[in-house]
Amino acid sequence: MSPTAFRRQMRYLKDQGFTSIRLSDLVTSLKSNLALPGRAFVLTFDDGFKNVYQIAFPLLQELGFTATIFLVTDYIGQRASWELGERDRKAGVQHFPLLSWAEIKEMHRYGFTFGAHGAGHLPLTRLPARQVRSDVEKSKRIIEDELGTDCQLFCYPYGDYNQVVRGIVQETGFEGAVTTEFGRNGSGADLYALRRIGSAHFTTIPVFRACLYGTYGWHLRRRKTRFPQRG
Repeated sequence: MSPTAFRRQMRYLKDQGFTSIRLSDLVTSLKSNLALPGRAFVLTFDDGFKNVYQIAFPLLQELGFTATIFLVTDYIGQRASWELGERDRKAGVQHFPLLSWAEIKEMHRYGFTFGAHGAGHLPLTRLPARQVRSDVEKSKRIIEDELGTDCQLFCYPYGDYNQVVRGIVQETGFEGAVTTEFGRNGSGADLYALRRIGSAHFTTIPVFRACLYGTYGWHLRRRKTRFPQRG
């Protein structure tokens, strides 16, 4: 998504009276059946690319919004040299710089929250349970040590999970986990399989609006398209 398209989306949310909440607030609400503010939304970023600090952070500060960023802890301050899909390779993602701890800590002081995206951005369902547990625990521990706060949220690398992976994430002490599955999260949502809407693929305001108000399913059926996945 271009910076211009992102700014357009965020300003639309502000102009329409949407309320930015933390992902942890959503998890608490779902767990305890607590009401959320009207028009509440959660903004998440996977992988922890530096452009979140350079582009998103100043704009979100200006608008009074917050976000949750999922970090790949073995690659902090480096580049995305983990296994990439064809679409990401063509986009040059392997050359994108990642956030440094100094940048992460600055955003954390402002009120952004940080979750774990694994230590090595590994395809967890292809690994033995022992290795999954080691990777998940390591990513949680590093974030907690660096930020001095509980790391409560997990994002499955590549959106790839099964019951074994889900169970390990829960046993490790995470309060919730997000997928790359398209959709909203209402009462009764699985806290360890939370859905999201990948707004990077919906750069026009009419389509973005359809996602926000729950009419994009009709749009998909009409155009016979599929939502592209990423994680």
